[in-house]
Amino acid sequence: MKYLNACVCAIIYACLFWACSTNIKPKTLSDKEWKAYRLSIDTKVLFAPQDATMIFDTQQNRIYGNTGCNNYTANIQIEQNKLIITKRTFTRKLCESQEVMEYEFEFLRSLEGEYDIITLQEYKDRLSTYGQITNPDLYDSKASQNMLILANRFKAYFLIP
Repeated sequence: MKYLNACVCAIIYACLFWACSTNIKPKTLSDKEWKAYRLSIDTKVLFAPQDATMIFDTQQNRIYGNTGCNNYTANIQIEQNKLIITKRTFTRKLCESQEVMEYEFEFLRSLEGEYDIITLQEYKDRLSTYGQITNPDLYDSKASQNMLILANRFKAYFLIP
């Protein structure tokens, strides 16, 4: 009987956890052009140039945008709240400033891989688990209210509508 009660409790907990978790629909991603806000790789933070963008085309299973200097595109696959990015390509113009070139290099180098699609609060909770709270300014900014984050253990793309 105790085993049965434990199983029922576990099933109820799993259902509640699943229902309360973030559920970002592919349509939400496609509804707008997202502005790249910043990129975090380990403890390094790079702020995106003013015109850096990321656009999700869920009908064609791809993303595309601008890094602030060059254009890029890549194939995507969305499974629940996971985004898998493969086969990236990009133009190779010379950028005006060193900061834009550094951001672009890291942005494009890190683009391929598997990412969780999460909210800022989920990102904050994840970092506190690892004791890696960085960039406290991020949590107080107006931009953080509708922020979408593509994150894995070592890097995160911060996007705002």
